[in-house]
Amino acid sequence: MNAKVGELCTDEAFLKELGKTANAEEAVKLFEAHGGEITLDELNALKAKANDLSEDDLAGVAGGVDLGMVGDFKVKTVVKTIVTVTKWFA
Repeated sequence: MNAKVGELCTDEAFLKELGKTANAEEAVKLFEAHGGEITLDELNALKAKANDLSEDDLAGVAGGVDLGMVGDFKVKTVVKTIVTVTKWFA
């Protein structure tokens, strides 16, 4: 996973496209098309982490569980974004 994944999760136009993906495979292809490097395994690992987070953790981007970083972006911020914009991730 590269820093571009974190950047893309702050891009409103990209997030609209991400929200239209039907599954993880489509999401990986979309990230790749925009310069993000994330594997299906990494995306599934993020999904597993998302399942371990409480609603409070997901709601509180500034607080909660520190899952590490994707470039300059906290992993939990990336997870929260993906959960918010996709129907298939949660």
